[in-house]
Amino acid sequence: MAKESGKRILQLVKLSGQTRSSFVCKLLLQFPFINKIFFEIVSDRNRAVTRREIRDLIVRTSSMSGSTALRRSKTIISWFIIYYKVKVIPTPTVSKHDKISIPLALAVALTRILFVMGLFTVIAETINKELRSIMYMAIIYPNVVNHIGISVSDLEKAIDFYREIFGFNIIKGPINIVSDTPGIGLICKNIFGPRFKEAKIVWLSSGNNIGLEILQFIDPKAELRSDNFEYWKSGFFHVCITNPNIGDLCNKISEKGGKLRADIQIINEAKQHKIAYCEDPFGNIIEIFTYSYEQVNANTY
Repeated sequence: MAKESGKRILQLVKLSGQTRSSFVCKLLLQFPFINKIFFEIVSDRNRAVTRREIRDLIVRTSSMSGSTALRRSKTIISWFIIYYKVKVIPTPTVSKHDKISIPLALAVALTRILFVMGLFTVIAETINKELRSIMYMAIIYPNVVNHIGISVSDLEKAIDFYREIFGFNIIKGPINIVSDTPGIGLICKNIFGPRFKEAKIVWLSSGNNIGLEILQFIDPKAELRSDNFEYWKSGFFHVCITNPNIGDLCNKISEKGGKLRADIQIINEAKQHKIAYCEDPFGNIIEIFTYSYEQVNANTY
C-alpha cells in the first residue's frame, strides 16, 4: 500500500498547472471553509498558518468538530504539499501543530484565483440562481439509460419475439395490473389517468442491462397506430439494437412477423458500418447498428 501510495503522490505532483488550478477552483466552490483557509495563507506570506488554526476555521465554517475537523486539517495540509509543494514547518515545541507557509509566486497566483472566484460568486448571487445551475451542469456526470417502455397488442407474442430475436431475458412478470389494486395498480392509475383500468406487463433485460418494459393495455384496449412512423412529429420514434450480423437479424425479424422498412444502408464504406430500420410485429420501430453507438458516429460523416 505504501508503494502504491508513493506512486499515486508522484503522479499528482506531475499534474499540469491548468489541472491544479481546476482542482483549486473546485475546492473553492464546494467547500467555503477552504476559501477562508486560502485567504489566511495568502493574505500574509510572512505568517505561517498552523494546523490548529486550520482546524478552528473548519469548526467555525462547517458542521465538523473534534477528531473529524483535525483529520480534515491534516488532509488540507496534504493537498498543499501534493499540489503546490508548500513548505511544512515543524514547530519544535508542539510538533502536532505543524505550520505551513507559501512561496510568493504561489501566493500571488492563489490571490488571483481567489479574486476571480470571489467576483464570480458575487455575479452569480446578484444575477440569479440559474447561473449557478449552469456552472453545476458543466461538471455533471453523464447519466445512464435505465429502460425503454413499449406498448403492444399481444404481450405473449411480444415476449416470444424479443426473446427469440434479440435474446432478451425476462427478469420479472408477466403480471396483470388492475387500476384499483394497491401498489402498482394505483401507481399506473395515477400515471395513465382515470381511463386506465387494466393492463399486462413484463420486464426484460438486454445484453448490456438496459431494461425493456412491454405493456399490453386491456382496458382501454391496445390498438395499432394507423401511421407508426410519424418521424416529423416530436417524441421518441425508435430504439436501436447493436448486432454485427445485420442481414441475418433483419431476416429473422421479417420471419417472426416484423419487417425491414428499407434496404440495409452502409454509412461508412471503409469500416463497413451498416444500419437498418425495421419494425416489430406491433409497428414499434427498431434500428440496427453493426457496431456500437460511439464507433458508428465518431467521425463518420
